[in-house]
Amino acid sequence: MALSADKKRLVRNIGGMKTATVLLADSQTVYEGAIIMRNASGDPAVGADTANCVGMGVAAKAVTSAGSNSTKFVDLEYGHEEWFPSSGTFTKASIGTVVAIADDTTINTQTASTNDALLGILVQLETVGGTAGGWVRICEFA
Repeated sequence: MALSADKKRLVRNIGGMKTATVLLADSQTVYEGAIIMRNASGDPAVGADTANCVGMGVAAKAVTSAGSNSTKFVDLEYGHEEWFPSSGTFTKASIGTVVAIADDTTINTQTASTNDALLGILVQLETVGGTAGGWVRICEFA
């Protein structure tokens, strides 16, 4: 389920957290806590299960880019761990595997994902507030 408002996420192991400010793709509405990916054109965009994309990090604050020729920037955080709800079925065997982006707030297993837009490594399974999910180390993908 895609975000419709800012989302304060559970975070941990922030000692390795890095930040980056990158020019956002055109026509994007980004909420705080949204997964950000690099789209097929190489531009940062809201996370989705989309072909030829890869995760970049999580938005540190909300921003909206207008139509074409946007000059809006998004602040990203990566290199730490965040808890995400899952849309796929993770098991203990999933720990240590790379997870994929389901949408701007949800993760999935690579096998359940259609396009394998990678986000990071699943380091722990945990149910929070009755919702199954896991802790993901947000990776820096080249």
